[in-house]
Amino acid sequence: MLCKRRPEVNVTWFRRSTGAGLSCVAALSSMTTSTPSAGSNAARFLPLLLILFAGSGCSALIYEIVWYQLLQLAIGSTAVSLGFLLATYMGGLCLGSLYLPRIRRAQEHHPLKVYAALELGIAVLGLLVLFGIPLVDRIYVAGAEHGMPGMLLRGFISGVCLLPPTILMGASLPAIVRWIKSTPRGVAWWGLLYGGNIVGAVFGCLFAGFYLLRIYDMATATYAAVAINLAVAGASYVLAGRTPLEAAANDAPEPAAERAAVVEPAASRWTIYVTIGLSGACALGAEVVWTRLMGMMLGATVYTFSIILAVFLVGLGIGSAVGAAAREEGWTPLLLITAAISLNLGIMNLLPIPILDGGVILLLFIEGLMQKEISLPIKERIYQAAFVFLVLFAVMVIYNDLVKTLPGLTRMP
Repeated sequence: MLCKRRPEVNVTWFRRSTGAGLSCVAALSSMTTSTPSAGSNAARFLPLLLILFAGSGCSALIYEIVWYQLLQLAIGSTAVSLGFLLATYMGGLCLGSLYLPRIRRAQEHHPLKVYAALELGIAVLGLLVLFGIPLVDRIYVAGAEHGMPGMLLRGFISGVCLLPPTILMGASLPAIVRWIKSTPRGVAWWGLLYGGNIVGAVFGCLFAGFYLLRIYDMATATYAAVAINLAVAGASYVLAGRTPLEAAANDAPEPAAERAAVVEPAASRWTIYVTIGLSGACALGAEVVWTRLMGMMLGATVYTFSIILAVFLVGLGIGSAVGAAAREEGWTPLLLITAAISLNLGIMNLLPIPILDGGVILLLFIEGLMQKEISLPIKERIYQAAFVFLVLFAVMVIYNDLVKTLPGLTRMP
């Protein structure tokens, strides 16, 4: 049977975010339609959407770091409590992304207004969690038991506290992608928006763990996340009043031969869903184990959890990009690019820049000529200057890459 091909979505795009992360492929493909818009052009709104999505991811990961600290005080810092925290968090994201398309009233409003309402709801529930978990602590202490009853009590407390806000977080990505038509270029923009969400999430991890909770407290960190949610909600609501119900991506029309494709029977898709589910289970299990191992080496602190979450998200982003490149171009170009990157990294690592191996070799050579070691304060200053240089170099490279994607930016020399 021949019919119009349904848009294919890279399933790794919608694994996480923290305010817009885990999603189900069936939910997204059923939500988006290809009804023509009145000549609208989404390109000019893409930078603003990236900022909004980055803010959403940042606030969501600030909440997760804060909730981890709150649950440590309420139910302990064992691997069991961390497992329940991640399970309820990711389960809420999945439920939100899965059931938003089934809410008919959400389909009758502008997608950006729905997104604004979700962000506002996350802010309200985030405040309730901040003040509610200390009250839940009393319930836990009153009924705490050993063995399976204690584990079930931890899971119940985590679910009651975290499911409502995480459900709204999971619904935010499907809500906003419904605004962009499901054309090939529109689907590519979904991935770009999710990439911005990951960038914001990584920043939120580090910002909460290494600044907000180190300098201030959990209440201040929550207020910062709430402020970000409110700013995103306000900007989305204003943008909804100035944009059409659906934005086109200005794709060139596909040939008729390419639009026709054989539809895969629904019964054969269960293997894909099972595979994705097992992959997610292994990933979350590994995250719990890594947190436990790093906690034994570095201490069970918020810094350890923040680092693991940030690295985890960066790996997801890189994996999504690699998977998308392999799907579009095949494995041969991807392997060639990987080999070129590895060769470039090896060559750059040998450059005489402190911190890099080449810089260490240079300092050892200088010390050999001087017949004495360079003093530690001088080495620290050298390493600090080298670090600033490498950060500026990375910013320049990333900016030049963004110039190729976003309109209106001027390339750096």
